[in-house]
Amino acid sequence: MVRIFLGNKTIVLLLLPLYLLTYQILNYFFGYHSIYESPDFGLWTPYFLVNSSLSLLLASLLVLSNAIAINYLVNRNHFHERNTYLVALIYVILMSLFTASYTLNGILITHSFLILMIHQLFVSNQKEDVRATIFNTFLCLGMASTFTPLLIFTVPVFWVPFLISKRISLRQILIGFIGYSIPFLYYFTVVYMLKSVHKLNFMARNYGAKSNDFWFVILVLKTFLILAFLAMLQKGRNAKIQTNKRLRTLTLLVFVFLFCALFQILSFQQLDILTFVLIPLSMLLIFCFLSYRYGLVITILFYALFAYSVMKFFVFLPIEHV
Repeated sequence: MVRIFLGNKTIVLLLLPLYLLTYQILNYFFGYHSIYESPDFGLWTPYFLVNSSLSLLLASLLVLSNAIAINYLVNRNHFHERNTYLVALIYVILMSLFTASYTLNGILITHSFLILMIHQLFVSNQKEDVRATIFNTFLCLGMASTFTPLLIFTVPVFWVPFLISKRISLRQILIGFIGYSIPFLYYFTVVYMLKSVHKLNFMARNYGAKSNDFWFVILVLKTFLILAFLAMLQKGRNAKIQTNKRLRTLTLLVFVFLFCALFQILSFQQLDILTFVLIPLSMLLIFCFLSYRYGLVITILFYALFAYSVMKFFVFLPIEHV
């Protein structure tokens, strides 16, 4: 399976819908992950009314599109000498560990905007005039923040990639502020027109932290992160300057998302933001699979994780999960 996706044949992407369909069917019959009738969409929660059956379909389609988008970023930015489609598979398998991937919710939509934001951050490394890139980056971050309000506190951190490589003027900071504000302007316009009651809630209502495999998921992500960073450091010694800049951006994102996840776990006993780490992690893990030193280890661990992602439906009783 790993070897098939590691190749450069686009047709292997047709296998991803089969994996997602299998996970949905298994969860439907065994009820391992709780499916909520009123998922959380951040500030937009009162305005999202989605049929439960349609929500399952849209969730899988969004996971699929996010996986392909992440894979596109890796191929477009030449993380490997040739195209590979393993990154999409990694994202799908890792997401299967979380309830957020089984029903449409704000977390999945946030993933999409964060991926678009990362694309803009990568583009900024190639341009001298970054005004349009800054605007687009913070516009995407603003949209993501309306679906996951906790991201509001991370805004200053996302100036770091620009500050490292460019001299940022007050005008460019203003452009970023305008881009970030636009989604909130649309939101308050909707609130005013519909005469709704505005509530800024930093806690997603439907995702609990208690789970039979909570510590297993934490251990898996910790192990994969360690291996990914070791392989990335090895790759960075011979990588081009542009590639190293992108790797530093992904590293920054990992720590930002880990900090947000830790804050959410300690404050609200919820885990859904931990899925944000899977976006940069899926990209970084490709270096692990391509490494002579870590390739065999990560392949064995990945096959074990894939087996677990299916077996868990039969082993554990239905519980309220991630």
